[in-house]
Amino acid sequence: MLNARAAGKVILRRRFTTRAYTIRELAPMEAGPVLKRYVGFSAPARPYFQATRDSPVEDFIAEAGRHPVFELTPLDGDPVSVVCRVPK
Repeated sequence: MLNARAAGKVILRRRFTTRAYTIRELAPMEAGPVLKRYVGFSAPARPYFQATRDSPVEDFIAEAGRHPVFELTPLDGDPVSVVCRVPK
């Protein structure tokens, strides 16, 4: 994650497909709703958050500094938000 942040871009591979993206780290106000949605459907991620899936968005905004969210923009398409956990 630190290398991606410094480079401003990433290359993701899935099976036989490779795609390049530029990245932009979301501000806490933008990241809060994404993190709330993520915790709502990702049970394995919940222990890493102080906020619960029933917490208000404001609680996730407060935690955004510990759980960076990046907007990935494919070089050939529309932006997609992706959550990345920071290792402890």
